[in-house]
Amino acid sequence: MVKLAKWFFAALLMLLVTGRLVYAAVNNYDVTLASQSQSKEEWQNLVRDGLAQIIERASGDPSIQSNPQVRRALENSADFVEQYAYEGNTLTVKYSADLVNQLIHKMGRTILKQKPANVVLWLAIEDQLQRRLVGIESDPALQSHLTQLAEQKGIPLVLPLMDLEDISAVTVTDVWGQFPTVLQHASARYSAQSILVGRVMHHKDTNGWEGNWELIGQSDIPAWKAEGQTLEEVLARGLTIASQHLKGNAPKTARNFGAQKGKPFHIAVEDIQSSADFNKVEAYLRSLDPVVDVNVSQVLGTVAIFEITPRGENGRQFLMQAINTDHQLIALGNRMQSLPEVEMTYRWGLASEPQQIMHPTTQDSLLPQNLSLPNDVLPEDPVEVD
Repeated sequence: MVKLAKWFFAALLMLLVTGRLVYAAVNNYDVTLASQSQSKEEWQNLVRDGLAQIIERASGDPSIQSNPQVRRALENSADFVEQYAYEGNTLTVKYSADLVNQLIHKMGRTILKQKPANVVLWLAIEDQLQRRLVGIESDPALQSHLTQLAEQKGIPLVLPLMDLEDISAVTVTDVWGQFPTVLQHASARYSAQSILVGRVMHHKDTNGWEGNWELIGQSDIPAWKAEGQTLEEVLARGLTIASQHLKGNAPKTARNFGAQKGKPFHIAVEDIQSSADFNKVEAYLRSLDPVVDVNVSQVLGTVAIFEITPRGENGRQFLMQAINTDHQLIALGNRMQSLPEVEMTYRWGLASEPQQIMHPTTQDSLLPQNLSLPNDVLPEDPVEVD
C-alpha cells in the first residue's frame, strides 16, 4: 500500500560543497523523475517507469523488462511504492526492496548486492570541427542529463570539475586519445576506482553521432562503440554498456566494433606543429575509406603515433595505397627505431613541395632503401670537380 509522506532526500543527485564535486549517487531502490503536471495519470506513468529502472538496476539486466513476470509487475507498479514526494518539478519515489527482490528471485535471478565503485567520466565532444571537454561548469545542462542517466543505470558517476588543476593535467587531446596514464593520474583526486572515457563526434554528412568508449580500471579494459541520431542517444547507449561491464554482465559483442575490422597497426606522423595540424591529420586519416577507426597512441613533441584499424584483411594495403595517391602525407620509411610497433613514418605538411631524387652516395647508402627524404634534410649539393 502506498504510504503518503512528506519525504525528501538528496542522495540521488547531490552537490558537495567541498570541491563542488557532482556525484550521481546510487540508492538501489529510490528514483527521482521529472514531473510536469503532478496529475494521477502522470504519477502512474512515472511510477511505472521508475519501477522498470529499479528492477533493471537490482538485477543488472537491461533486457529483463521483456520478461512476462516483470511486465505484469509494471502493470501494478503502485503496489511496489513505499513512499513518494514531490519537490518542484521532480517526483522522488522509494520502492519496497523486499517486493522487488522477491520478484527477481521468482525469475531465478540474483540480486546485485554490491554497488559499483565510483566512476569518473572524462568526456570529449566534437561538433562543428570543434572539440571540448565536458565539465561541471562548462556544460550544466549536459551534466544534469549525464547524472540522470547514471542514476538510472546504477552508476555512481563522478564528473570532473575542469578547474585549474584539471585543465593543467588533462587536455582534450589526452581524452580524445584515451591516454590511460594521464587520465589515471588526473583521476586520483576523485577517489574513483574506474575511469570511463568517451569521445563523441558529430558526423555532418549523416547528421548522426558516434561515440567510442573505454573503461579504464577493469582487468581487460573493455572498449565499445555507440551510434545514434542524437548526442543524448549515444550517451545513453555508452553508459548502458558501461553499467553492464561494471556489473559483470556485459554482452561479448560489446567488445567488438564490427566483423569487418582488420588488425590494428601504428604509424607515426612528424612535423605536427599545432593542435590545428593534429586535428587535420586525424580528420584526414578518418576520411580514408579503408579506415574503420583511428586512435592516438602517443604524442612525442611534434610526432604523433596513431593506431589505425583498417577495414577488412586487406585494409592496410588499401590504406597505404590511398595515402600514396593523395600525397597528403610524405612517406619517410620506418625510422622510429625506439618504437618497434610503429610500422611507417610520415611527414605532414610537405605534400606540395617538390622532392629531389638522388642516387645513393656514400652519405645516404646506409639509409633504408624505401626512405625518401624531404628537401629540408637532404645533404648539401656536391661540389663540382674539374
